[in-house]
Amino acid sequence: NSEEPTVPNPPLPASPMNNVLGTNNPNLAQITWSAWQLLANACRGNGNAIGEIGENLAVNSLRQMNYTDIWTIKNGSNNGFDIVARNPEGNLEVFEVKASNQSNGSVGDLSTRQDSLNFFSRDVLSQAASKTGRYQNIDPQDQALAEELFDRFKIPKDASTIDGFVFKINFSRSTVNISAWAK
Repeated sequence: NSEEPTVPNPPLPASPMNNVLGTNNPNLAQITWSAWQLLANACRGNGNAIGEIGENLAVNSLRQMNYTDIWTIKNGSNNGFDIVARNPEGNLEVFEVKASNQSNGSVGDLSTRQDSLNFFSRDVLSQAASKTGRYQNIDPQDQALAEELFDRFKIPKDASTIDGFVFKINFSRSTVNISAWAK
């Protein structure tokens, strides 16, 4: 009558974020704020590039705060979770990153679909796990991660077990704000 031991948080697949600019670079932590600003200024007018730089800055910040296992779950249109990461206590958290280079300090808000973390989590993970809706053409590695998270968080019954945060980054004003994502 021997049972296999259960592992509370088994490891998830290797992170696709490792392929994102700079996240494999051990010197990334040495990049100064002014270097991040120079990158953002070089991309002025290209919102997607500013967003990617913001996501890389957020990943760098999370690594410095001892987060591990950093992934993304996105479809071909770049919709989904910008970052999924394991906090220092071993729990998974999700992050949305909004980045701007506006001199007036403005940074975009969450979309209507993103207003509720619970709704957004159920929507993204259920579609990504089943390759339906907006996520019909999702990368197989992202689908596997979505299935794992869908099962782990017992979605769609209860998404309230997911904690999330929003990074708001303004390169012109040198500001980074991190706030809880409303459930």
